[in-house]
Amino acid sequence: MTSESGSLSVTRSLWKPVLKWTLFLVVLIFVVRYGYRQMQQVDFSELTFSPGWLALAIGVYFLGWVPAATVWYWLLHLAGQPVRFYPALRAHFCGHLGKYVPGKAVALVIRAGMVKPFGVSAALAGLLATVETLLTMATGLLIFTTLLPLVARLAVEDSLAEKLPWLERFGQLSFQTQISISAGLLIAAVLAAPLASKALTWLVGKLAKKSGLSTAVETTGETVAGPMKEEAGSETRLPAARMTGVRLTGGRLIVSGLIVAFGWIVNGACLGAILQSLGVQPASGLDLLLWIAAVSGATSIGFLVLFAPGGLGVREALLVTILQISPQIDAGTATIAAVLLRIVSFSSEVIFAALLAAWKPRGAETTLSPDSSAAPDADGSTSSPQAIPSSAPPPAFDSAD
Repeated sequence: MTSESGSLSVTRSLWKPVLKWTLFLVVLIFVVRYGYRQMQQVDFSELTFSPGWLALAIGVYFLGWVPAATVWYWLLHLAGQPVRFYPALRAHFCGHLGKYVPGKAVALVIRAGMVKPFGVSAALAGLLATVETLLTMATGLLIFTTLLPLVARLAVEDSLAEKLPWLERFGQLSFQTQISISAGLLIAAVLAAPLASKALTWLVGKLAKKSGLSTAVETTGETVAGPMKEEAGSETRLPAARMTGVRLTGGRLIVSGLIVAFGWIVNGACLGAILQSLGVQPASGLDLLLWIAAVSGATSIGFLVLFAPGGLGVREALLVTILQISPQIDAGTATIAAVLLRIVSFSSEVIFAALLAAWKPRGAETTLSPDSSAAPDADGSTSSPQAIPSSAPPPAFDSAD
């Protein structure tokens, strides 16, 4: 009986990674097959190529993720975690290499492990890394859907309009109507921020329980992620004011989104540099918006596909489709640009991760200062928040697996 249950347990633990890798390989085969067909139609003798633009793109790609690292650093400080900006930036960017493992969880482990020597709870660092990543990708999706009504104007009388007739009709709307749709989406996102905060609160609560953390809600409705307090073998909730945690409010979500949005704009500039290396010049401001929409949409949607490491294959397929909205970019050029973006992004991650890992920050701390985040009690006295257990593993994106 024991052997049968053990065998069943092993089978259950194996089928999920096998399924993930199988799905990834199937998608990759179809994408590579499509890309190969498109590349055969490219006349490489007429293709201009500028390595200087690609070198610039490598540096711009790194700068494009500094805003996301800034949001994570901000969340850590709101949670009372004493880490300086450079160690947070270093851990954030080095963690990018972990996204090439299916499930996206390794990136969190790298981040949490690299800030732990600075007195940061590994569990809380992983939890807030999850929050920051979800905010970053949600902002990318919002930017994509907001810009799509505007860049659709480029698809009129283009070959892509034959494949996507709805996009052609959308592009034929008046400019005022397109602006109204985009503005309406932005306003709806701002109004939905409090609701998004509650949804994030629910998610944080579930992840926190798995990481040895708990959540508490103040009378103001603000949510705090903090440590559990154990008394006589039972878990009780500390008052929110005495917990080392971060308040996840609608206002802070909006501020975080604005910071991350700047990063997506810079990532769009990275794609623009790659297209410039291929001789593609922007004909109007709409082309610039298309670059931003292509990167934000392809990256964010690719992130949702957990079985694809780093969105590999999925991101390229989406990027090729979106770029063809422009009449200047055919399928072959779009395919080359998508491949070059993957090469540029991976090269940037390896180069800058190696540089950041080699340049170690000074003054690493081993323990949290118990008095640094003391909060006043009801009688006006102060008491130190309990340290968050740093040994708990950081939560994973696919924690439901």
